[in-house]
Amino acid sequence: MIQFIKTFQSSSKYGFTKIRFPTGLDEIFISEGYSIKNWIYEGRGDDLRTLLLGVSVKPFIDEEREEIVSEFIDTKVEVELEDKSHNISLGIFGAYLSQSITIGFVFQKYWERVIFAIRVYNGDEVASNETIQNIYSPNSIQQFDIETKIYLALKKEIESMEYFIHKISKFFPQLFFCENAKEQLSRISVGDMRFNNLLKKLIRLNAKVSSWLDGWFDFKNLGIECSPDSPERIRKTLDKRSFLCPDGIIRVFSYHLKWSIGKDEVRLYFFPDPENRKIYIGYIGNKSGMGF
Repeated sequence: MIQFIKTFQSSSKYGFTKIRFPTGLDEIFISEGYSIKNWIYEGRGDDLRTLLLGVSVKPFIDEEREEIVSEFIDTKVEVELEDKSHNISLGIFGAYLSQSITIGFVFQKYWERVIFAIRVYNGDEVASNETIQNIYSPNSIQQFDIETKIYLALKKEIESMEYFIHKISKFFPQLFFCENAKEQLSRISVGDMRFNNLLKKLIRLNAKVSSWLDGWFDFKNLGIECSPDSPERIRKTLDKRSFLCPDGIIRVFSYHLKWSIGKDEVRLYFFPDPENRKIYIGYIGNKSGMGF
């Protein structure tokens, strides 16, 4: 238990202040008939035990956030186990819904890892394959990849959407946002899980552009589901995908990232500029807004 609390303390510099448990601490047992709550009160006055009591929250999702409750109802998340089978984990499900990280009790070697592969279902179909970051020891957070560290640092810094849009060129120097995309961003709250999901995608896209040296942009190796639209679809929806870019040129957008949030199918349309090796972001919103 002491290591568990110290592991949580190691995450505080990234802005984590609470641990969400699936049930009350009196219902989580360390050994037969001996709960976490028993352990805390047995050492009453101990700073670490008092800390755990103060940061513990239940249930494992924030019921006051309507969009999280809605997605909890509409979505299923399964984690890949050691034998490659899949199972439901409430903790990992909660972390996915909040776009947060998990913290684990180390009782099996399998849980000593910083990344879990998960499947996200929309109905009975797999909507996407994602990953969840996990900490299991005080030093494990140092093993997070650079994109996750950037994400955690940005989450801590970004105080409002107005602030985010104002600083967007600093956060993503390789990405150039059209006014249409900025206007769409202004309708999202930084506390919305949709923003958390989007932030991760932008970090990945910005990183890939940074390593783009020549030729056409390699969208197939983004590690995010991405594709261009067909010429026929482009022709039929030309008015919905033509956006004025920051350099004053109107461009037709075809390439897009795609993911699902509950029943919503989200699209981020971008335009790769191979001459200057930069990417313009034209559209961030539901698939239906592009004429689908």
